[in-house]
Amino acid sequence: MSGALHDLNLHLIDWDKQLREQEQVNREAAEAEATYRRLRSKALTTAKFHDPKISLGLAEAIADADEQVSAALTARLITNARAESIRSRLAWFRAKADAGRSEVANDRAASQLYASHGRDA
Repeated sequence: MSGALHDLNLHLIDWDKQLREQEQVNREAAEAEATYRRLRSKALTTAKFHDPKISLGLAEAIADADEQVSAALTARLITNARAESIRSRLAWFRAKADAGRSEVANDRAASQLYASHGRDA
């Protein structure tokens, strides 16, 4: 196996690991989003229950100030940032794989030329 092909295979294995990590982080991001929405909705409902005449803006401010809601928002933002980071890495993996495939194709073409024309080619 040529060095370029070996390097490409190793890269593809790493890319596959990154894809599996992306699936996990996407799941975590969805769970964090759902948790945040649930807790914020509960806080809004509680604020409206305690004062039915409260404005929606004030109820939202109270909900956003809630410690659990704030922690859930932070978790959501962190998992979204991790997911974005992985998307960027996957773009790099894709570009490097394309370059690796080109290198493998060039090696094969050179080997075929050498095999058909000998050392004088």
